[in-house]
Amino acid sequence: MTPDIIFVRDMVTDINIGAYDHEKGRTQKVRINVAAEPEIWPDAKGDNIDDAVSYDVIIDHIFALTKGRHIHLVETLAENIASACLAEKIKKVTVRIEKMGVHPFAIVGVEITRSKP
Repeated sequence: MTPDIIFVRDMVTDINIGAYDHEKGRTQKVRINVAAEPEIWPDAKGDNIDDAVSYDVIIDHIFALTKGRHIHLVETLAENIASACLAEKIKKVTVRIEKMGVHPFAIVGVEITRSKP
């Protein structure tokens, strides 16, 4: 059975990221995708936002982790987003980060899946 998920798909933002000297001091366009499996799926009869994990919370975490600082590795950013999501009522999360302007012939990046123990 496929689990129920909430997602943020194709969030594109400019962030300061990159380990090489030519990547520092400028922003790069990245696309972020997050798929999260909540610990509990809300009861449709209750229709209460307090029973759900909001995708807005995920977006807020992404902005908090990317604005106002330089990140060297996309792997670090992916891990930090996953950790922030798992601090919520989420039991499993997949984070995919793509750097869109690094190579003229490819989009590059990472994808990780993390779960609560």
